[in-house]
Amino acid sequence: MEKPYPDTEDRITGAFVYLAKSEPEIGDADESATFLERLAGDLSISYDPEVAEFLFNGERSVVTSEMHQNPIIELTIYPDSANVDLETMGLISDDGTGDFNFEDDYRLFAFQNLEDDLPAIERAFGQVRWQLNEEEFPNDPAEMTIEGYIHGDVYLDPPALPGEDTDAGA
Repeated sequence: MEKPYPDTEDRITGAFVYLAKSEPEIGDADESATFLERLAGDLSISYDPEVAEFLFNGERSVVTSEMHQNPIIELTIYPDSANVDLETMGLISDDGTGDFNFEDDYRLFAFQNLEDDLPAIERAFGQVRWQLNEEEFPNDPAEMTIEGYIHGDVYLDPPALPGEDTDAGA
């Protein structure tokens, strides 16, 4: 099977990740993925829950309850002058103005080596809303840090993309 992932051999060596916008939704029979082209090789996901502790009868009885969980994806991209990835992510519109109210589904593919046929880790996230964090200049290339707030489901073992060969490495 031909890899659906972008060609990154000229930019990244060793372990790396791909991020793809899924449409219409993760798991749909007609789901398709649009891969970001200029993603840096590092990406982090945090699942920091807010926890409440209630003390009953002093310290003898403590009840811990998870109140809210706010998973966040943080990534670095190398924006180009056409801002193609930023348009794909819904951060800017066709005319270049900021637009931060999109919530789309995304898939993450992490590979140990460029030669690998299958990702070592795959995750999927529903309803991600992106926010620009920081830009660094005059790095070559310029870097932009972005955070994605996950408002939907988190798939630690997501369904395969339609037409994806899940036995390629076997």
